Amino acid sequence: MREIFRVNYFDFVLNLFSSFGYFEKDRDNQRSLMANATALKPGGIFVFDYFNAHKILNAGPSEIIKEIDGILFHIQKKIENNIIKKTIKFTDLGKNFHFEEQLVLTQPEVFKEYFKSSGLSIIETFGSYHLDPFDPDHSDRLIIISKK
Repeated sequence: MREIFRVNYFDFVLNLFSSFGYFEKDRDNQRSLMANATALKPGGIFVFDYFNAHKILNAGPSEIIKEIDGILFHIQKKIENNIIKKTIKFTDLGKNFHFEEQLVLTQPEVFKEYFKSSGLSIIETFGSYHLDPFDPDHSDRLIIISKK
């Protein structure tokens, strides 16, 4: 995702469901945005969907148990060094599963700089999939619509 796939090729590029922040170094995360921007034709639209880092930081660590189709999922979230770490454990058909993911907690101000340095102009920001306005304290998502 950090490497350029196509140059000036797509009318739209989508980065959905917090598919950002996997890398430990900021420059690697920024490179992934630059690769997306490079793939856009001039005037192309980039849709970026990320969680609301401010709300997650304020909420702190959490642990929930969620049942889906008779399977109990144990989900823990903790924050260490500006990284949210999520652990998911469950048992299905007698087999235990354990998954971990981690993402950098990136604030909107940082994204503004990343987008600008990638040649993208932010044209709209939303805080949910219903396209509600972004509110740092209450929105679950940070959805940025930008243009090359």
